[in-house]
Order: sequence, then C-alpha cells, then structure tokens
Amino acid sequence: MDASLTPLSLQDQTLLRLACQGLPMSEQPFADLGRQAGLSAESALSRLRALAACGYIDGLRLVAAGPTPLQAHDAIEMELLEALSSGLPLVARPWEALGALLGIPAEDVRLRVLAWHQSGQLRCIAPTVQGRALQA
Repeated sequence: MDASLTPLSLQDQTLLRLACQGLPMSEQPFADLGRQAGLSAESALSRLRALAACGYIDGLRLVAAGPTPLQAHDAIEMELLEALSSGLPLVARPWEALGALLGIPAEDVRLRVLAWHQSGQLRCIAPTVQGRALQA
C-alpha cells in the first residue's frame, strides 16, 4: 500500500477488515458483506470501488489455499479462472455477470467457486494489493 494514501474512515476499515476474512460465497455476496459492515449492498460496492480507485486494494481476487494454483476440471472452469484472473466483478450480482460472460447460469458459477472452496483449493475471495491477499 502506498504510504501517501489518506487514512481510511472507520467504516472503510470495518468493510476492509470483513472483506479480508473472505467474501461470503452467497448468491449476493456484496449485500451480505454490506450487512455485516452495517452498509447497504450498494454502499459496500461503492466503498470497495473507491478503495480500488484510490489504490488501497487491487480488487477482490481468488486466494488459493496453498502454493498450487486452482485446478480447472473442465473447459468452463478454465474459462471461469481466466475471467476471475482480474478479480470478482464489483457489481451487485457478480455470479450473474460471470455467468453471462461464460454463457452459463449464475448459480453454476457460484457452485463451481464454492466447490473449490469446499475442496480446500480456495481459501477465500479477498482484497488484494499487488496480487497479494491482505491480512485480516
């Protein structure tokens, strides 16, 4: 993080701390994250976008559970990993956005990411700075 960045508000600190613990793998992860932080879904998204624009975070990325990259089991998962390489879209319904890009249902996208998490390959989806996950 750039030392010249302005201090974060208490609300942003709370949001970032919760996000560093891992984004909920729910149907509406930003609504759930916002609720945990005492914000609306749109406020949580707006604040995360602002944190990215200011350089506090690169975005929300997949954090592998170990040194081995996530393993794709089929062509769709390969495309999903490629689509997620730049981070989870900062939109109200990120699974729908990814599903539209890949031509598959949003729930299929969410369940594939959840399967990586449940299999122990994926630690979480969390804010990163210069490609490295922030510590909670």
